[in-house]
Amino acid sequence: MDETPDLHKYVVAVGKYYSSGTRPYQNLPGYPTFENLIGLSQDQIFQPCTRLVLLGGPGTGKTTSLDMLAYEAVKKHGIIPIFVSLRNYSSSLSDLLDASIARFESNLNFDILSTKTAPNSLLFLFDGFDELTPLFSDKAMREILGIDSKYTDSIIIITSRHGYNTHLLTTRGWQSAEIPLLTNEQIVRFLQEVPDHERLLASIESDKKLMNLARHPLFLITIRNAHKYGVGTRQYLFSEMLRYSTWRDHTKSLIPARIDPKTVESALSALAYKMLMNGDRLIPHEEATKICQEFVANKSDVELLINILLDSGMLIQEHDRLRFFHLTAHETHAALYLKEQIHNPGVNTEIDAKPLFSTILKKPVFREVVRILTALLSTTELSMFFDILGSKLSDTIMEICGDVLLDRMPTDLVIGNQETKNIALAAKAVDSFTSKYASERPDILVFAVHGINTRGTWKNDLGFELTFATDGHRFLYMPWDYGDARLGIIDPFSRRKWVGQFHQFYNNTISRFAVKPQIAVVAHSFGTYIVSKALTRFPGIEFDRILLLSAAMRRDFDWSRVSSRCGRILSIICGEDWPLKIARFLPFIGSAGLDGFDKKFHFLSERIECLSEHSDVFGTPYMRKVWIPFFRDGTCD
Repeated sequence: MDETPDLHKYVVAVGKYYSSGTRPYQNLPGYPTFENLIGLSQDQIFQPCTRLVLLGGPGTGKTTSLDMLAYEAVKKHGIIPIFVSLRNYSSSLSDLLDASIARFESNLNFDILSTKTAPNSLLFLFDGFDELTPLFSDKAMREILGIDSKYTDSIIIITSRHGYNTHLLTTRGWQSAEIPLLTNEQIVRFLQEVPDHERLLASIESDKKLMNLARHPLFLITIRNAHKYGVGTRQYLFSEMLRYSTWRDHTKSLIPARIDPKTVESALSALAYKMLMNGDRLIPHEEATKICQEFVANKSDVELLINILLDSGMLIQEHDRLRFFHLTAHETHAALYLKEQIHNPGVNTEIDAKPLFSTILKKPVFREVVRILTALLSTTELSMFFDILGSKLSDTIMEICGDVLLDRMPTDLVIGNQETKNIALAAKAVDSFTSKYASERPDILVFAVHGINTRGTWKNDLGFELTFATDGHRFLYMPWDYGDARLGIIDPFSRRKWVGQFHQFYNNTISRFAVKPQIAVVAHSFGTYIVSKALTRFPGIEFDRILLLSAAMRRDFDWSRVSSRCGRILSIICGEDWPLKIARFLPFIGSAGLDGFDKKFHFLSERIECLSEHSDVFGTPYMRKVWIPFFRDGTCD
């Protein structure tokens, strides 16, 4: 292996990550070994050319099995794992490979890694083929088969639920293995390490639904930890399951068991709340340090606490700032902070809660936080909470959280041993809530239409950035290329043809969704003409968000004619846009991207970059700062 400094950093970071005591397969006495789970030894798996499909139901341990293999690859076999969550597939497998590698080393990509590494030293771990959107499943399969053909000496393992097209792999000679549900004997052996496990086991065995949940390692580990630590079981279960159910990042592993959960949770919750109050997903390292000082006795331990938070996987560092690895983790911890504020001893909640919630209910970013909070509170706590807030604020919360509150478990079902019955009720409530919660995060389909001279780089850059930015919501990227149009733009028949072709591309894409996603489009220069004409001509076209870059549209374009099919519109105006100065004199296009639109609408925002020229707003930092927040929720700073 010809190891460059960046490759060395990647290898070290991956080794640290998978060898860390924060991983789910560490410090779990009695947990079934990989061999016990699927019946294949590691010696069989870690052979060059191994091709394996792991099948199993939800929560059976497919992701954890890949985690265990990555750990063994680094620790014992000197093999470099590349863990790819196919749920994050937004544009192409190459973008997803690059994004997965960049999470450990930002200066490294797959092309460099693969050329500097012996093929038999690579372990591809593709997690969740079943989680691919149907829009990309065929394309992704072709790309996986391409990896299979090109890197013949490597090891490739894919996980999936049953009923997906993984049979195409087995027909090509891939092995297939099943991850079964845990047996009664495995459940008993695993719970034996928990104090007072007899009562917990008796509670599980007496409830058929809870016993079925316990056969899934995910639920069993979480129930075990909640009981072991004795921390508000409902709170613990909801926080863990919410993180799992919508974790669309590197892995679905649970928070470390051996780190004091109360200190970790309190620090994370305070950071999450502070970030949202600041209106930002990021917090400066210096500010985070000040917040963490409240949770340790000695100032010398502050940096240690921050390192523990980073090692836990909840936070990641970007230069000198920190952010949560995932939007749902951020929202969940902010909800935990609010719950603590409501019940904090010594605080007059009747005085403090009203102004606090009057403030946060005005902030859109707290909408999901409040929904999670109502799930965390017990029925008794909810009643007390509404009494404190009063009727006006309670009505507002009911409007936001009515569907969540309807699913609550009644307290009169709590009988027998209080603690174990609470665990049972909480686990079943979580199972119901998380399924619904995960489905409430819609996919965001992003179309991209280039300009006359911008067919290449920016569309490729955007594919990677959307893949990397998949967080809570999943971006699905569909760039459209209408060819070289430099001479054709003066021909009305060519212009009409391109508008019709975009309409067909739009319809073909949308028809592949059983549930319609949110739809955004970014168009540059002449691409904005095509999008606006298609929107005007075809009543079936609609967009939730439209991003216009140097719009070559007439200033008098009447957005009111299509307002029922448009959500938010953001037009980026470049002050030194000389092509649009020429466009002022062309009757079929215009200079709205230079001079602005004549009419103003509440759904139309214009952002002026005074010194920028026609193609100056493509850079990836600008995409991260302006484009992606707008695609996600219509944010226009």
